[in-house]
Amino acid sequence: RPLKLNFGDGEVMTRAEKKFWNECYEENGIPIAWKKGDLAIICNYRTAHGRPAYELDKDERRDLAVILGETYTRQGELPGKF
Repeated sequence: RPLKLNFGDGEVMTRAEKKFWNECYEENGIPIAWKKGDLAIICNYRTAHGRPAYELDKDERRDLAVILGETYTRQGELPGKF
């Protein structure tokens, strides 16, 4: 779930609006059934994403990587796409 929510024009959401947004996340999210060694690649332009809390075992470690591709400017729209 997002920790900070504003509208596109910068207006801050009310507590009720944030609650509604978080309920939408809870009701419509698609959890990933992670297994050791899994990798997820998620497009930030198409998907709102987050993760639930978890704890590592004493002998485990979590590695994070971020790969940023070249930025682009969208040129028009395709029917059924956003």
